[in-house]
Amino acid sequence: MSSPHSRATHASPAINAGLVAVAAAIVGLLIVVPLASVFYEALAGGVSAWWAALSHDPDTRHAIWLSLTVAPVAVAVNTVFGIAAAWLVARFRFPGRSVLISFFDVPFSVSPVVAGLALVLIFGRQGLLGPTLAWLDWKVIFSWPGLVLATTFVTLPLVVRELIPVMEAIGPDEEMAAVSLGASGWQVFWRVTLPNIRWALLHGIVLANARAMGEFGAVYVVSGHIAGATDTMPLRVEKLFQEYRQPASMAVASVLAGLALLVAAAAAIVGLLIVVPLASVFYEALAGGVSAWWAALSHDPDTRHAIWLSLTVAPVAVAVNTVFGIAAAWLVARFRFPGRSVLISFFDVPFSVSPVVAGLALVLIFGRQGLLGPTLAWLDWKVIFSWPGLVLATTFVTLPLVVRELIPVMEAIGPDEEMAAVSLGASGWQVFWRVTLPNIRWALLHGIVLANARAMGEFGAVYVVSGHIAGATDTMPLRVEKLFQEYRQPASMAVASVLAGLALVTLVAKFVIERRLEAESRDLAAARATGETHA
Repeated sequence: MSSPHSRATHASPAINAGLVAVAAAIVGLLIVVPLASVFYEALAGGVSAWWAALSHDPDTRHAIWLSLTVAPVAVAVNTVFGIAAAWLVARFRFPGRSVLISFFDVPFSVSPVVAGLALVLIFGRQGLLGPTLAWLDWKVIFSWPGLVLATTFVTLPLVVRELIPVMEAIGPDEEMAAVSLGASGWQVFWRVTLPNIRWALLHGIVLANARAMGEFGAVYVVSGHIAGATDTMPLRVEKLFQEYRQPASMAVASVLAGLALLVAAAAAIVGLLIVVPLASVFYEALAGGVSAWWAALSHDPDTRHAIWLSLTVAPVAVAVNTVFGIAAAWLVARFRFPGRSVLISFFDVPFSVSPVVAGLALVLIFGRQGLLGPTLAWLDWKVIFSWPGLVLATTFVTLPLVVRELIPVMEAIGPDEEMAAVSLGASGWQVFWRVTLPNIRWALLHGIVLANARAMGEFGAVYVVSGHIAGATDTMPLRVEKLFQEYRQPASMAVASVLAGLALVTLVAKFVIERRLEAESRDLAAARATGETHA
């Protein structure tokens, strides 16, 4: 007998082919074409010119070396933390467990520039630990350790989030059996636990390494952007681009994009890296009182515009990715077709591509001198340095968050209820609204919440496509950075506190939604067990 998947595939080949074409077109427009344009521009002068751009400039060589040393250290820290934290939450039930799991996702929702500012408030010369670090003669901010701290923060969730579901799925039985046979803790880990989690661990390490290599916002703040000293590859790309040295900028960007394509083919650490830095943002923002905080947000027209811009750009980008996420998840969960695995892998590309490279790629496509520049000029449509460009960049970086939440849920519930509704005469829209949507609603809401938080906080890609124009294209993260660079710290912290507050609201929403998801998973498992018993 054919499986439900095969029945669905054969029942509607035209719909199948159409959806594949639409999904491929969207992935091509937002991912393949922009990245291909980076490689095209980088190699336009030939391989020798590309190599010269990378090797002859000492500042560029240092940026490459810095990225290749900072990223592995940050990933190593998060690998050790990820294994320990995942084992803790997968093997034990304790008060606050769900809260701890939710905290792992905070770096996804906190804007990188806010994370960088928070680290400056803790480890900077005037920060909480500044006097102690000065007494010890340890320099953190504007130096290599600060880059490692910032990179560790932004990559924290990637390993632990890969390991938790795998450790929960395999259960503790094999480990307990090994202990009962006299194995030590290390023997259990090396011979039982590690072989079971090795592929999930490797996947998390690869994703974390790519994210670490490409980080822009947090590193931009803690590095001081010092050429030949603290500039990593993404920062070097942006500086060369601002200096109108496009061939050199594209050469470095192609290295980062190449690393991204290779990717495509508990509580103490949490407190140090998340809770204390975020608390320091609120402390600094409210140091002058609520009235001063409100004045900083409401009296400056550029700040008001930045807040309005973030509150309009993010919902549009999330709406686009919600529609795309539902359609793409339904496509890959309900049909088997050539290239399906490749398509799923492309959904993860925005996680591993540096945001600044994504922004540059969009400039190469939609800029005045870009691939579509003449057509857009003829239509009198402005994309780069305007609102549509901000939406495009934000849509790119948030693309995986909805679809990745929905795929496993749709695969778990299967197509049986939908097929039953069709057999009873329901139309496609009726099936969606009355069957599919109720089954995926909590996973969908979870993805929307994450995507909205990520959209509100995006810095790198938006920085490039916006032109950083105060009162015109500055979003909240860009406004935070500009105020900080202008030494207007109270105003900068006030805007940063709004972003951090949005992140905390996201955290609470995630906690509630994940509880509902866990409850639905238990109900689904119980229903299946009951069905198997009756059968």
